[in-house]
Amino acid sequence: RYPFTMRVLLLIFYCVCACLALPQPVNQVRVGGIALTSSTETVFLHREDKMVHWTLRHSDFNAVPHGFHVNIWHGVTNQLAWNSGKMVSNETQTLTMFSLLQPNTPYYLQVNWWDNNGQMAEGTHLKFHTVLAAWGDSKWIAASKMVDSPLFRRNVTVPKGTSVSHAECYVSGLGFFDMYINGQSVLSPSSTEGNPNPKVGDVTLVPGWTRFEYAAPFVGFDVSKMIPTSGELVVGINLGKGWRDRSSFPPKDKTTKADDHEAVLRFILTVDFTNGDKIVLESDANWMTAASEISYSNIYNGETQDARNYQPGWSSPGFKPNKPWTKAMVVPGPTMEMMFQQMPPVKITKMIAPTHLYYEYSHSTNYIIVDFGINSAGVCHLQFPENTKAG
Repeated sequence: RYPFTMRVLLLIFYCVCACLALPQPVNQVRVGGIALTSSTETVFLHREDKMVHWTLRHSDFNAVPHGFHVNIWHGVTNQLAWNSGKMVSNETQTLTMFSLLQPNTPYYLQVNWWDNNGQMAEGTHLKFHTVLAAWGDSKWIAASKMVDSPLFRRNVTVPKGTSVSHAECYVSGLGFFDMYINGQSVLSPSSTEGNPNPKVGDVTLVPGWTRFEYAAPFVGFDVSKMIPTSGELVVGINLGKGWRDRSSFPPKDKTTKADDHEAVLRFILTVDFTNGDKIVLESDANWMTAASEISYSNIYNGETQDARNYQPGWSSPGFKPNKPWTKAMVVPGPTMEMMFQQMPPVKITKMIAPTHLYYEYSHSTNYIIVDFGINSAGVCHLQFPENTKAG
């Protein structure tokens, strides 16, 4: 009835239509209101039973969901940790038993679903990490001398012939902190210590603000790719007073007199190796501290830096200090109640160039006033020519 060529074209057309009518992988998965993605950014979740929601896509407007199957696998062993079983339902949500998962462990979640024609769409593996449940022997520590923005440094040796299976760290650096591992920034992956290169999307101003005397917020990071395979492992953290600045935010009723250090740190790093060995690095009196080049910092009034006090390589292996370092001091801290930060972190959303520079001269000091042309909240990024001398 139809020429051979026409029959072939019709067959191809029907095949394409049939393929387009198949259900598509779930468009978005949210766990307890937090979106999971297949990106490299790790999402941390509490081990509380949570509702998992997903949205669906289908080219056939007459198709309806007829069932689903949710699986959770261990992120290291790839063993199945929990599954919902094949559920016959037109719902796009289910209660997931996160309480059965291990704390401080990576996992993958997958949502499969099928339509009323029996066609199934297999979901992608979405990465998440359960939050730390206990802080072990870690302590609140502070600089032994009252300085505005202290540096903290701790180093250990990674055995030769080891391979990192997984590594994560949790930090409560109050008020704000910057963190480096072997000189590489954790918050700004394209930056190194002494050579900042902030990008849109980088995390900044962490942790968030709260009433610190009631609960101390902390954040987590997957740092598996930052751990060296052998040699010296160095963790460097620079604290700022942030929301703990008592000149701007006086303490409330529950703050004890013993909590007299504005910049305090609590930290734990766990490194698991493929041979079963483990390194656990916790904040304690073995950390070393020193003053940074930041001599004053304030949320509202900015900061003062003296580049003559900068110590190059302070967060890198082989560091040779040119100024005195002392052991950290264990302090009571604001509270022992630790609260994982659930709010989305503050991120860089735009890089703004100045519109005008104004120069002011006096007998003692010269000033440059930088005008960005807008009223905004941000952090200044200054670059100087190479071999520029401080002073």
